[in-house]
Amino acid sequence: MLGGDGKSYGDSQPNDTSPWVLLRDFDKLASSDGTWVRVAAIAKRYKSSSPDSEAFIHDPLSVMMADAQNPETGETEALAELARIGPDWPVSTLVVNHQATLSIKHLTVVVTLKPDNPSVGVLIVKQNQ
Repeated sequence: MLGGDGKSYGDSQPNDTSPWVLLRDFDKLASSDGTWVRVAAIAKRYKSSSPDSEAFIHDPLSVMMADAQNPETGETEALAELARIGPDWPVSTLVVNHQATLSIKHLTVVVTLKPDNPSVGVLIVKQNQ
């Protein structure tokens, strides 16, 4: 579910979840000896307490796999990266500022994918503004 549903969640503000976007220029991290293994990074902002935010927090793998099939959920390049994810990929999640209260306004999610060694890393940052 992309934002803009007009409903408010938790703070009387409308759901303004963003689309998935591809974070670029990671290829600039390549080593000169050819040992670089490509890592894809994509990001999305969720409106706190919205149904799409809650779904992602509880089952990120299913949400990302479903979003990959829906062109309305993000940029073509970002969704192509999500489409690589399989149902058996392990997901590791880190909440950077876990101590922040749940009365936040947004969650920024950065996802890294490593297709040659199927795994997903999820970094969540709570934003008060």
